[in-house]
This record gives sequence, C-alpha cells and structure tokens, in this order.
Amino acid sequence: MADPPVLPLTTGGLTLETAGGKGMSLSLLAQHGFPVPPGFVITTSAYHAYVATNALGPVIAELVEAPPSSEPAALKGLPPPSVHALLTAS
Repeated sequence: MADPPVLPLTTGGLTLETAGGKGMSLSLLAQHGFPVPPGFVITTSAYHAYVATNALGPVIAELVEAPPSSEPAALKGLPPPSVHALLTAS
C-alpha cells in the first residue's frame, strides 16, 4: 500500500483517488473552516486491499445488484454466503 491506511480529516491534499468522495469533501470543508467533527478517512488503497484480502469483490457485486432497501430486515433476503462473508471479513 502506497498510502497509509488511515488519515486524519485535517490532512491536506486528499483527493478522490486517495480518500474517496466523502473523505475528500469533508477534508476540504474542515480546511476551509466549516464545522466538521474530528475524524479520519480510511484510504481507498486500504479499502481495496481489504476487499482483495477477503475476496469480497464478488460479494459486493452481488449486493450492488440487489434491490435497494432502507430496512435492515432486507438482509434476510440476501443469500447467506453474502451476509456471512461481509460479517466475518477480517
């Protein structure tokens, strides 16, 4: 991993490629004096390493294709291997 796995939101120069959209936006807001709670960003390289290490690519692809739902009960409709893979990834 080229980037550290975690960076504070106060880190300057966070980009879409290094911190994702939300991380970059929160960092910019904090740097420009907007009230942003103290926090951190999991870098995109750390995320990609986690997905690769735990072979979660196919699971994520399956979940992306699932119908959207705002109800936690919707997990009951997912195939058990998908739920198990997400809950037990290390």
